[in-house]
Amino acid sequence: MWPENAEVTARLFNVYARTNQLEKAMAIAESEVEREPDNAQHWYNYGSLLLEAERYDDAIMALEKSIEIEPDNISGLFNLGAAYQNKGVDLNDEVSTLDEEIRGGELSEEDAAAAQEKMEATAAQRDDLFGKSLEPLTKARSMAEATGEDVTGICTALGQAYARTNDMEKASEAYECAEGTTPDAEGN
Repeated sequence: MWPENAEVTARLFNVYARTNQLEKAMAIAESEVEREPDNAQHWYNYGSLLLEAERYDDAIMALEKSIEIEPDNISGLFNLGAAYQNKGVDLNDEVSTLDEEIRGGELSEEDAAAAQEKMEATAAQRDDLFGKSLEPLTKARSMAEATGEDVTGICTALGQAYARTNDMEKASEAYECAEGTTPDAEGN
């Protein structure tokens, strides 16, 4: 009835998002991005819905745009890190499937070699995605700590990313942060 009324559109978006009507909420978010392409909140809303819909490449693009417009958006940074990690988790599932096929012994030597090559390339992509999650998550943590916000979720995600990138010292510190304890200057 009032498609140009921003307040009505925002309320309708919130109703759809809160009632898990993702497709309807996504349609509104997409139209808002088209209507106001320089609005960071619209890009954040759209990217967050894409993340929830497991459309990680599109979510990354939208969340990056949101952060480009509003670099200090803690939620946007966290969701961008989550989009990279979730895509990495999907690739990890693919690596596991390929590994099982190779170990199953039912592949020809040629097929096993091709699967091994694909598995290694996919694992490298997975690790790269976890690495890419570090910058937005680290920035989100720093900003959240500076404003006194809860960093438990951010620290958990950082711990996972550091563990996946084999930085076990930083992973340990991040997990301690997630548990509500942080090491002192000596690392204790």
